[in-house]
Amino acid sequence: MRIASKASQLLLLTLGPAVAAPAPPDSVRAEAALDRAGAIFFADSTRGWQAAREALVFSKAGHYPHGEVQAYLMLGNFYTYTDRYSAALTCYARARQRLLALERQHPRTARTAHGLGAVATNEGVVFDRLADRERAIRRYVMAAGYFTQASDTASLINVYTNIGAGFSELKQYTMSLRYLKRSIELLERHPSPGALTVYVNAALVLLEQRRYPEAAGYLRTARQLAERPGNPVGAEKDLYYKAQGIYYRDLHQYKQATAAFKQALFFARQRGDKFSSLDIYNQLGLLYANQRQYVPAEAAFRQQLKLAREIPNGEQEALASQQLAETNWALARYARSARFYQRALALKDSLAGPAVARQIVMLESRYQVRQQEAQLATLRQTRHLQQVALSRKTALLYTVLALLGAAAGAGVLGYVALRRGRHLSRQQTELQKRKIQELEQERLLLATESLLKGQEDERSRLARDLHDGLGGLLSTVKYSLGSLRGAALLPAGSATLLNNSLEQLDHSIGELRRVARDLVPEALLQFGLCPALRDVVYNLNQAGQVQAHFHCAGLENEQRVPQRTELVVYRFVQEALHNVLKHARAQSVIVQLSRHEARVHVTVEDDGRGFDPTHVRSGVGLRSLQARADYLRAQLDVHSVPGQGTTITLEFELPA
Repeated sequence: MRIASKASQLLLLTLGPAVAAPAPPDSVRAEAALDRAGAIFFADSTRGWQAAREALVFSKAGHYPHGEVQAYLMLGNFYTYTDRYSAALTCYARARQRLLALERQHPRTARTAHGLGAVATNEGVVFDRLADRERAIRRYVMAAGYFTQASDTASLINVYTNIGAGFSELKQYTMSLRYLKRSIELLERHPSPGALTVYVNAALVLLEQRRYPEAAGYLRTARQLAERPGNPVGAEKDLYYKAQGIYYRDLHQYKQATAAFKQALFFARQRGDKFSSLDIYNQLGLLYANQRQYVPAEAAFRQQLKLAREIPNGEQEALASQQLAETNWALARYARSARFYQRALALKDSLAGPAVARQIVMLESRYQVRQQEAQLATLRQTRHLQQVALSRKTALLYTVLALLGAAAGAGVLGYVALRRGRHLSRQQTELQKRKIQELEQERLLLATESLLKGQEDERSRLARDLHDGLGGLLSTVKYSLGSLRGAALLPAGSATLLNNSLEQLDHSIGELRRVARDLVPEALLQFGLCPALRDVVYNLNQAGQVQAHFHCAGLENEQRVPQRTELVVYRFVQEALHNVLKHARAQSVIVQLSRHEARVHVTVEDDGRGFDPTHVRSGVGLRSLQARADYLRAQLDVHSVPGQGTTITLEFELPA
């Protein structure tokens, strides 16, 4: 998704001004500090952060809980803009605690509901930045509920806009447009200051789908909003002009695109929005580079680098350094290019540590939630067993009383009680056996899931190490050797040897990237199972070892299945094709994938030499296929006859 900027695409919220100015002096100072922080946040984020800290101190001293909430929201927004997500989540959690404490003292008000919705929205933005889309969507849906309670249509529009942006990042453009159009429907009935962002986002999604006439319609509406005199969104004209620049760039109208990006830069500077200016310089530099105008491209990337250091924003600084390395390489400034590239690598390495730490924090929180759920399930089971025991004791007491009251029928009742006891004992024994079997099955499934997850984690680690470690070293060597080419005149033989070495390095880097892509199937994560398997079959045909065909039905047009299921099926087909290449000596192989309602059917069929399944059941390949089938609770069927090929079928039901 072409994002105008992270700050404008995903909308962060605050609590808003108080209904009436509070009386205590500290509370008045808190409101003044909050107003000052809001006014200078985009122009000078460091001073805005200091003002928000002052507001927090005054709010606590004046026992002004709404001021504390507003201060925590603004501090969290500062940390979000500067990519310090752990600190941002801590601030948002403290804001929620103060709001829930208010609810324990008084019934929920519209202001409190709005505050809870703002917290949930901003947490969703953080999870979006961490690429945890599932948790982000859950937070947005929670926020929508709060804003509905508060009858806050403007904030509801913002939440729908963020959900649309999230689906756009997942390249699910149909779902993205659905939520953006909901926002537009609400805007038609309730005009809101966020209208311009909604129309710009809708236009950007349509540009991704190359639906240029429809995108132009939304851009015309956005322009009317941006240029309307006295309109409250007039200060956000840079959003419109950035989108307009992208529109012209896609149509290869580079002169108009350059003018639009420069207009966007003018308005972003006018309102002191460094975050927006940062992205505009990047867009402008890329536009110049696409036209091979490397001198103005370098100037734009240098401005991007300067702003990234002022904010500061490590990811943008790394991106700008990478762009400067490539631009200087194109200008034959090889030594300077190598320095920028080494700087980009160093920044990426420094950012990797905090990123891993953030993921550990997230995983730890998920683990604690699961532990609590397990403890709750254990308590429920214990209570159930206690109730069963009490029922048995009650039944026994009634039996004894009946025996004492009816001595004449003691023999008969005793016989009946004995029969009942034996029957209950047999039932309990059978129940325990079934429970043991279920627990054993669950243990095997958990072991299989852990094994498969461990394999995927190791694949991801290897891919990352190959790409960032060895890939970075090879690229550094390439840039260093390239700097020799421009540093001095070399004899003809040495120059030829140098050029051959650079070509071999390019080939090695390309091969390394291919191996990294095989380890972590990016096509699967971004586009789904059918496109990913189509790529696997295409690469198999390119290798020329076997003629491969692929058919897919019922899983096209964004009909995604759960990501873990997609990954297991993808690895299943990979393993089956590996066995075909290794053992079958086949001329052709057919891969079929189909879905009917909740039923998924996978077939891999070859015309190779076949085998006797009863003799090779203990093979590593078949064991791997069986393990993945067990994880999916699927039916695996292997049909093969020596000399007549092999057919492997996997069939399973998707979870409800």
